[in-house]
Amino acid sequence: AEMMSTSTSREITTSSSTSKKLINAGVRSVVGKMVQTTWDTLLRHGYYVDEERKKHLGPLLEEFYESGLLGGRDASMPILLNAHFNPTYALSLYLHGTAGAGKSSLVRNIFPAINASIAAYADPELLVRFVKQNLNKPFQTLRLELDLRPNNNDYSVMSIIQGRRMTLTQSKPGLVLVALEEMPSDVTGADPNQSEVAKLLSMRFSGRKGEFKDGAAPRNSEKRGISGDATIITVFTSNYDLEPHCLEALQSLDMFKNLSVIKVAPVAGEDREAFALSYLKQ
Repeated sequence: AEMMSTSTSREITTSSSTSKKLINAGVRSVVGKMVQTTWDTLLRHGYYVDEERKKHLGPLLEEFYESGLLGGRDASMPILLNAHFNPTYALSLYLHGTAGAGKSSLVRNIFPAINASIAAYADPELLVRFVKQNLNKPFQTLRLELDLRPNNNDYSVMSIIQGRRMTLTQSKPGLVLVALEEMPSDVTGADPNQSEVAKLLSMRFSGRKGEFKDGAAPRNSEKRGISGDATIITVFTSNYDLEPHCLEALQSLDMFKNLSVIKVAPVAGEDREAFALSYLKQ
C-alpha cells in the first residue's frame, strides 16, 4: 500500500509538472504571436522596426503582454478563457537619439499596434488611448499643467490621463499610453532642466504637491496619484540621454520602476533596404 501511495504521488507530481510546462509553453506561444502582431501592425502603419529595436523592445513587450494575460495569477495556472487583459508589469520607455531617428513616430504608431495585439489575442473590447504631454516648455508653465487641483474641475494632465482610461464610448476601462515628449537636457541654468522635470513628474504622478522629497508618500496621496497603475504605459522621447540621478528620481515611482533607456538611431544601410522590401511585400 505504501509503495502504491508513493507511486501515485510521483504520478501526480509528474502530471502536475507536465501540465505547468504545457501551460507555460502555451502562454509563451501567445505572447510571441502578440509581439509579432505588434511588429506587423507597426509596419502596416509605415513604421519599420529594425533588428536592433526589436532586440531592445521585444523582451519588454513580452513581459508586458505576459503580465496582462496572467493578470497577476501564477504562471502555472491556465489562462482565463474570458476576454481580459490586466497587466501587472509597468511598461515604461525612455527613447533618446538624434532628431529624425524615429522616436516620436514610434510613439504615435505603437499604441494602435499594442491595441491590435491585445484585441487579436486577449480582449477585443479593450481600448488603448493616447495622451501627449510636451515637457520642453518653461518650467513654471509645466508645473501649472501638472499641478493637482482640489476640486471636480481638475484639468491637470494627471486628471486627463485618468479620464482617458474610461471614456463614455468604452464598455470597460482600458489602457492609456502617455507620451512624455522632448525631455530637456540637464544643463545647469536651462529652463526647463531635466533634473527639475524628473522631480516634478515624480511628485505629481505620486499624488504629492510641493517640492521633491525622498521617502514614502503621505497616505492619502495614493488616491490622487497614478504611480501604481500598470494600465498606464509611459514613453519618454528626447534628444538627450537620461542622467542617472534623474532616472533614480523617476524610478522611485512604481510606474517608472521598469523604465528602460533605449538609444534610437535612424534606419540606415541594409536595414533601410530591408524596410523598403518588407513594405512593398505587404
